[in-house]
Amino acid sequence: MEDIARWLANDAPHNGVKELFAAFCQQIVRSGMPVGRASLGLEVLHPEVSGWQ
Repeated sequence: MEDIARWLANDAPHNGVKELFAAFCQQIVRSGMPVGRASLGLEVLHPEVSGWQ
């Protein structure tokens, strides 16, 4: 997990949530954890929208 945390802090792409999440999943697989499916939910500060997935 330290390698993933280090990657997030230093090398992860920060161009957008979609790119970051895709790269994060790839990094997890590279570290040896199998990922068959993944989902990301974010709370959104917006008067008409309560979340994004």
